[in-house]
Amino acid sequence: MDTIISISIVSHGHINMIKDILRDLEIISNKIKIEVILTLNISENIDILNKQYNYPLHIINNISQFGFSRNHNSAFKSSVGKYFCIMNPDIRIIKNPFPTLIKCLKIESVGIVGPQIKNAKLNIEDSARSFPTPFFIALKFFGLKIRSKPNCVDGLIYPDWIGGMFMLLDRDVYKELNGFNEGYFLYYEDVELCARAYLRGYKTICCTDVYAIHLAQRESHTNSVFRKYHLKSMLKFFFSNTFLRCKYKKIINFFLYYSKS
Repeated sequence: MDTIISISIVSHGHINMIKDILRDLEIISNKIKIEVILTLNISENIDILNKQYNYPLHIINNISQFGFSRNHNSAFKSSVGKYFCIMNPDIRIIKNPFPTLIKCLKIESVGIVGPQIKNAKLNIEDSARSFPTPFFIALKFFGLKIRSKPNCVDGLIYPDWIGGMFMLLDRDVYKELNGFNEGYFLYYEDVELCARAYLRGYKTICCTDVYAIHLAQRESHTNSVFRKYHLKSMLKFFFSNTFLRCKYKKIINFFLYYSKS
């Protein structure tokens, strides 16, 4: 049987967390065929992984640190699965979400899917959102959090984008989109990918019938270096042609929808 899902995980000193997610994946690999591409973005002692798994585990050792986009794009080039999954090292899986997610990917015009994301206390995280705008970012800066709620139909949420901690795409779609934009080193890669998918006519959905646990580090909230990366990527997105085209398309669709009402 050919590998069905290629799962790309990048470690930045997270080997202990990765040990846990690899164990989760071993349990579900009895039900679905997978491979895991683990990229070590910094040198780590991987003796802790010195065991045989029920699935192929391929390890890429970077000679220098690369960004989120480049690491996952490199993993994609060496992958063989029909589906490509981007997964953070701080994800935990209790129940196999992949059969449901693959079913969602087969819905017409759907290009990117993800499970509902919950925190360690099983509270739902805000991982499915509308595209950010300078106006709403400014409101957030002043402590006002105003988010439009994406449409939800039959357990499927239709947001503009989902968080890159867990995304699943058909291999052909990822290839058509040329993967992540390597002009982004860290942050907003997931937003930008979903934006380009939107411009090509693909929908992004979050399936609430399945979930994954995200043990979030929130480094951009506490570390000044990561805050700078976050700000840089945000501004890069807002000044991009992709963002402007998305806003234009949304305005046109808005008027088309209400003109038919």
